[in-house]
Order: sequence, then structure tokens, then C-alpha cells
Amino acid sequence: MKNIIEIESINQLHKALGHILPKHPLISMVNFNEINISIEASNIKFITGYYAVIFKQQTHCEFKYGRGNYDFEEGSLMFLQPGQVIKYDEIGETDMSSFKGWGLFFHPDLIRKSFLADKMKDYTFFSYE
Repeated sequence: MKNIIEIESINQLHKALGHILPKHPLISMVNFNEINISIEASNIKFITGYYAVIFKQQTHCEFKYGRGNYDFEEGSLMFLQPGQVIKYDEIGETDMSSFKGWGLFFHPDLIRKSFLADKMKDYTFFSYE
């Protein structure tokens, strides 16, 4: 099995999650409470090709994010930008199938020619540097 998975599009993200294809190719809102994530995520690194804002509702887990672990407990928000590498680590008896919450995902092409595209670098919460 490949240890690095590149997910470049919103369609690829939906397929990796075992979710129906999105209604729009550049933006999607995913309710993790309604899907059973079909990927085996342990020991796999994911390279994102999109922006994400994820609200974690329940289940303790950690993501290897940048140079350290990101404690992703109940009620946490996580922000990702294109090109970031993340790795999911199970804590205790939990796994990705028990991940609950919501995620807003959008491809950089959605905002490419807008004022927001020029300002994204100012939103440091999308970067783990």
C-alpha cells in the first residue's frame, strides 16, 4: 500500500471518504456524521490540494501536522491549505470510522481570481509554519 496519498480535488476527497460525489467540483460541505470513512488511514500521509476548515465533534485523535502532533479533541477546529501533509494517528480504540463533525473544503481555483486569493497568506491559521 502506498504510504502517501495526494488528494488534489474535491471529487478525489469525496471518493477517499467513501462519500457521494459533490454537487460542485470546487467546494463541498461534508457532514462526517452521515458517512462511514472507508479509508484505512493509519500510517498514511495525505497531501492536500484544497483548503479545509474542519470542526471535530467527538472522538479523540491526533494528526501529525507540520513538525508535531495536532491535538484534535472534541470541539476543535482544524485548518488546512493546499500542499500540506497530514497523518492521522488513532488514539486508543478509535479509528477514522468514528470521526464525527463537519468539514468545509474548497479548491484554490474557487478563489483564484478574487481579492480573497491575494489575502489567504495573511490568514496564518491555515499554515502550520
